[in-house]
Amino acid sequence: MVQLYRKESLIAGTGLFTRARISAGTVVLSITGRLVATYELSDECIRRGLLQGISPGWALVSADGARSDFSYVNHAADCNCEVDITSRQLVSLRDIDPDEELTVDYRKEPLDERVRRIVNATLGLTPSGDFVNGSFSAG
Repeated sequence: MVQLYRKESLIAGTGLFTRARISAGTVVLSITGRLVATYELSDECIRRGLLQGISPGWALVSADGARSDFSYVNHAADCNCEVDITSRQLVSLRDIDPDEELTVDYRKEPLDERVRRIVNATLGLTPSGDFVNGSFSAG
């Protein structure tokens, strides 16, 4: 089992980090939650990062309203992990060093237009998924 921990991120807010080396292709964590149509999601739920898009119009949402480990994985265009939607797992794309932050490319998350707009605005991302002014700007 991969040992993960949360700490302040240089990317944004709190991030998810690994305690030990992770080899490329390793399942880092499973993404859990209840399946919900995105039209049912409140803007607040989206802003709090309580979802993982699994296809346009559908998302997995935290069952208890608390943030999961996955919700602390920050965005990077040059990411070290990706989400396998079919198995609902976070998988490493390359070897990841101890104490390295886990990242995914949010632009690859299958979200409908409304959810994408709220996510980008919350994170300070342009419509293309780049950080406004080159850095994280949301509070």
